[in-house]
Amino acid sequence: MRLSVETFDRKREKESSHKVFFAEFERAMKYLVDAGFSKEEIGAYILAGLPAQNFEDVVETIRILKNFPCKIKIAEYSPIPGTTDFEISKKLHPELPLDEPLYQNNSIFPLWNFEGKWERINWLKDFASK
Repeated sequence: MRLSVETFDRKREKESSHKVFFAEFERAMKYLVDAGFSKEEIGAYILAGLPAQNFEDVVETIRILKNFPCKIKIAEYSPIPGTTDFEISKKLHPELPLDEPLYQNNSIFPLWNFEGKWERINWLKDFASK
């Protein structure tokens, strides 16, 4: 069973098209545990690289998830034309050619441009898996 959390950042929850709010996640986890699902059977996916999201936001979401019996997986955000997040991304990063398909590829983390990006992304994945 996998839940798509994306983020628990309150501001991001309100301004974006995220699927799961924290209260809904808590309720779903309770139902799954009550139904007998184990940590090995429950996965929670979060997104890294969302518009206006920083490294610390992802770390905090991971820390919150570590309080629940689930495996944490990180998915790389990619701007998808026609979505609310795509429009937010274009406003926040007018310098990026987000209409270009390469910049819609999640493998490059187009909205995260800071030194040591790949090392920090790998650290996040390692932290989430422990």
